[in-house]
Amino acid sequence: MENNYNYDFVIVEMASIKVYDFLINGESVAEAEARGNKYYQDELKLVTSHLENYGGEYWENQVKAITKKVESGCKLMTYEQFKEAERKHLLDGELTEVTADQFEDSLNVLPPICWTTHNNVEMFCMSEMYTGSYTSQYAHDKRTGKYYTKLVDCKDRSTWICELLTV
Repeated sequence: MENNYNYDFVIVEMASIKVYDFLINGESVAEAEARGNKYYQDELKLVTSHLENYGGEYWENQVKAITKKVESGCKLMTYEQFKEAERKHLLDGELTEVTADQFEDSLNVLPPICWTTHNNVEMFCMSEMYTGSYTSQYAHDKRTGKYYTKLVDCKDRSTWICELLTV
């Protein structure tokens, strides 16, 4: 039997703000959220059994990551609400200082996009997107000699590193 989805609503895993699934027509909010929560609870049981059977850092990290998903739970929201929450989650990350070598390596690994200098800050975005127009940006603040990286929206200059450094 094929599910009849309501594509206006998504079940969102709230730890990493990722879509789990769509609302099924006739399903209540509580049922949809419970379905998402059950999926991650079952996944936690599975990876916990793998950790017990096989041990190792990989399975420890999986248990930690999925535990966060279980603790944060799932929430039903409109697709527009999801896109807003995803943007906030992705762009709220900290500005991270990197080395000159990391800046150069990133510049040379793929063709850069949005490569520019503004207010004495040389910066570029990676051409490989995290999702949509979100990607890592690298910057060299020529005033201080420091190098930085941060996830930005390459189409929205207000999120760029040069804007953060002028604050």
